[in-house]
Formats: sequence, structure tokens, C-alpha cells
Amino acid sequence: MNEKKTIDLQHVFDCVVDAVQNKPLLAPESVLADFGFTRYNTGGGCICYALFNPDDTCIYVTDRSGHTLPKVMGEAWVGLYDADMQVIKGYFPNE
Repeated sequence: MNEKKTIDLQHVFDCVVDAVQNKPLLAPESVLADFGFTRYNTGGGCICYALFNPDDTCIYVTDRSGHTLPKVMGEAWVGLYDADMQVIKGYFPNE
């Protein structure tokens, strides 16, 4: 059987937020790839970096518009969502 492993999304969320706060000039790909994030089309022309668990909980990382990929980590908004896409935890800094 090929079961997907459940990821501790709370921990990943905290690590990503730490990178936003303390490594703002890093390229998102270099930070997020280590956790297994992939580019994901959310619909309506919007794209994000996403990391999904088998239970459909997920983390989305976008730029501050919420519509596209951040150019650097300091521009990232981070959301941890339940299977119904309700925000469990978010890091959405003001500009």
C-alpha cells in the first residue's frame, strides 16, 4: 500500500513564518522546497506554494496580494487551512 505520510503542518508553518521574519531576502523556492511545497493553481488565475496532508489540511504561501507567488520570503503571506479551507492559523503581516 502506498500511503502518504502526514506532515506536522503546525511545525512547518512556524518554520516558514520564521523565514519570513528572519530571512526576508531569501528566494521562496530555496526555503519551501525543503519542506515539499509545490506550485499550486488555486483557481481564478491565482497561484501559490502549497503543502497538503492526506486529510486535505494544507499550507498556502502567497505574496501579499494573495494571488501570486512571493518574490522573496519577506513578501510572503502564510496560511494554515483545515480540510474545508477555513483558516486555522495565519501570518498575514501588514505592508
